[in-house]
Amino acid sequence: MPKIKGKYVQSSMEGLNIPASRLGPSTNPTVNQLVDMNLDANWGTKNIEVGYIHPKTMELTPKQFYDEMRRLAKAAGVEVSVHAPVVNLAGLDLQEHRYKESTRKREERRLKEMIDNAKRIFGDKSGIVNVHASEAVISKMSYVPEGAKGEEVVEIQSFVDPETGEVLQAQRIKKLVDGKVIELEPKKLAEEVVGRKVSQLFSELHKINEDKRKVEEELKRYQKFVDALEKKGLFLKDLERNKSKLAQKEREQLDRYIELTSTLQHLDEMKYDLESRIKRYAIEYNDTLKKYKGDVKKFLQDIRRKYGSEENYIRKRAEEHYAYLKDIDPKRYKQLVERDAKLLKGRLYKFGVVYPGEEIRRYIDIVDFEKDKAAETIKNAALYAYEKYGKKAPVISVENPYPYVPFGRPKDLLRLVTEARERLAKDLVKKKHMSKSEAKKLAEKLIGVTWDVGHLNLLKQYGFDDKKLLEEFKELNKKGVIKHVHITDNFGYEDSHLAPGWGNVPIKEYLKELEKKGYFGKFVIEAGGAEQMHQETKGIVPMPYGPTLAYFGSSIYSALPQGERWTDFVDEFSAMYSPEFPTPRESVYQGYFTNLYGSFSGVPGVFGAAQKEGESKSKFSGSSMV
Repeated sequence: MPKIKGKYVQSSMEGLNIPASRLGPSTNPTVNQLVDMNLDANWGTKNIEVGYIHPKTMELTPKQFYDEMRRLAKAAGVEVSVHAPVVNLAGLDLQEHRYKESTRKREERRLKEMIDNAKRIFGDKSGIVNVHASEAVISKMSYVPEGAKGEEVVEIQSFVDPETGEVLQAQRIKKLVDGKVIELEPKKLAEEVVGRKVSQLFSELHKINEDKRKVEEELKRYQKFVDALEKKGLFLKDLERNKSKLAQKEREQLDRYIELTSTLQHLDEMKYDLESRIKRYAIEYNDTLKKYKGDVKKFLQDIRRKYGSEENYIRKRAEEHYAYLKDIDPKRYKQLVERDAKLLKGRLYKFGVVYPGEEIRRYIDIVDFEKDKAAETIKNAALYAYEKYGKKAPVISVENPYPYVPFGRPKDLLRLVTEARERLAKDLVKKKHMSKSEAKKLAEKLIGVTWDVGHLNLLKQYGFDDKKLLEEFKELNKKGVIKHVHITDNFGYEDSHLAPGWGNVPIKEYLKELEKKGYFGKFVIEAGGAEQMHQETKGIVPMPYGPTLAYFGSSIYSALPQGERWTDFVDEFSAMYSPEFPTPRESVYQGYFTNLYGSFSGVPGVFGAAQKEGESKSKFSGSSMV
């Protein structure tokens, strides 16, 4: 409970001093954004984030709505930022669970479209377009499994096969040491990923071999039939045009034979592909070949001594590989051997087909992989914005996601934004003929960071305390990349979007650090969870707006002197016994509530907008209060 100070409540429970004009809500991403923005603007807020978090919401918004938002913002004196749809900037295809360039380009187009839509709202201003850095896939995390014996912890780290875009996860159980999780060892985990993948591929290969065995057995039953046809002078190559000479049963047998031959060919190609992949993956696990690792010259010498040349070695291996076809389909056998002899000419076999001098393929840590792809998406979108809108181009502000997905940790997010800025600066020099210093300055203006104070707090479930969280944040903050801030609260386990002060996020400490580095921008309050609680409890839990202003020690309205705070106008009795706070979306024009709490409307009760008990209309305008 706030401390009573004479007639007034102490200005700020947290010792903060943030003007109400710097605070603002995010619109509900699941409803009509124009209507929601209209409610917030009528309530008097001067800072609103339009929440296009769901791609479908953006798709359902007519372009005329963006124009209406611009007019509304201008009329109400509101500064607007836009939360772009949550997409994966690196191109993760959620259905296939792999990275695809086509998906990355699609998400890049979607981001560019959101830039255009946001610009319709911003008008002749620049504005912030907020976009999540990543989503949907675990980068690195640890957890204690249910029913674990002793102090066991499961560690997970994700890697990407750069050739296929496939996401693979390494998982192992380790002991806690002195209550701390042992740091993951990427090299060993990558080896474990390869080992598990090889086991999976062997299972697939076993199934293909079993399918091949069944097809080959059935083909043998048709061999006498085919031999009999050839004795009649009806060879396979002529059968299509001579089918009419066959009886119905013979035609059915022929069709089945052709179908089985085609199936066998397909299985053979699948088997070849699997064997090649297994050989490439398994190099680290085959003792007989380890002696050749890093000694290409010796391996080539052994091949030449035994086979005469690399080409002979390749042909011999191909002949061995397709030996099963030699009697069944000699023509196909010869074609495949010749194909491989040409295709693989000049390549070196280590444990599969590898180009001379090529390193054995390694899995890439998912953060490094996404950094390369996502930086390209951000750079291209920023360049598009500049080319179309010049110096009034919207700013792309990249938000830190949950700490266990790529770029959820400050140091990784900084690497991503730095890479995107450097790529944009290079393009500006090359394509726009700017000086390096000018291009660098513009890139730093167009690309920045959105800091979500609640996301990093989820590290508390892994044993982090406020001190460690602030240490991580300081590494990001000292680089001056932060352009936008999301304020929300939670208890470290779920991104519950509580009102500030309702959880254990060290918000006050973050804001002090931001101010030290000169951040005096806007704060978007993401408190949808608190709003939902208000609805579910039928008002027992207050709406977050009043508690938010009280937490920040804000003035009731930005036009008032900063010394007159939200809580300065609260009656002692109300402060002590009335838990209700104003609910702006329930009454748009209401200037003052019966519980004597002020409002966002810009017409505080002390200025004449109070509703007298028993009256159905406000004293200020005569309009209905409901």
